[in-house]
Amino acid sequence: MEAVTVSGDVENGKNMEEDGCFKRGQQAPYIRFNNNCLYEMEDRDDGAHMFASDILSSLELPLSAPKIPDNMIIRPLRIDDYKRGYLQLLSQLTFVGDVSEEQYRQRFLSMQSTRPKSYYVVVIEELSTRTLVGSATLVIEWKFIHEAGCRGRTEDVVVDKRMRGKQLGKLLNIYLVQLARRIGVYKMSLECKDALIPFYGQVGFKVDEGNNFLVQRFA
Repeated sequence: MEAVTVSGDVENGKNMEEDGCFKRGQQAPYIRFNNNCLYEMEDRDDGAHMFASDILSSLELPLSAPKIPDNMIIRPLRIDDYKRGYLQLLSQLTFVGDVSEEQYRQRFLSMQSTRPKSYYVVVIEELSTRTLVGSATLVIEWKFIHEAGCRGRTEDVVVDKRMRGKQLGKLLNIYLVQLARRIGVYKMSLECKDALIPFYGQVGFKVDEGNNFLVQRFA
């Protein structure tokens, strides 16, 4: 298994005004630190979503992006998605264990409340069954390096076995890449099995020659 990485363009931003070490956009409530990473200054949703739901609809997707089926929607994870089978979906990817609804809610709230926001979980819901059939997570690491920049990581990409072959995984990855570009990461990376390198190559990832993915497991 090798580390796969793609560099993300840092968004220059428009209509910014100097404000000390920050530059505040007129399209508030976003804030940009040292011309680099863009993040939300405050919650703009009802608290049910992990992040503001209008961010996804504002992203500019490439013309090659697959179309989401009419009976599905793509949106941020919600605090009530436990009952829509979110953990069962994740169990198709890796071990989840026994997680109660209360534990789910507490973990959701802790991820939702990070400042600057660090977790963007994007899901696909099948409307006819009210169940989740796809999910992917963008994790933002806030750095001192790269002029106090930020780095993106793709995590926990999974599509329900019944829905594979519909390009939902590709669509989720396109959304994560465009979201990371919007935020302004200087680099985006992921770890995957060798067999999946061509899949992630479809959305711009490539093997970072000379680097390897190492791990220590404790549980």
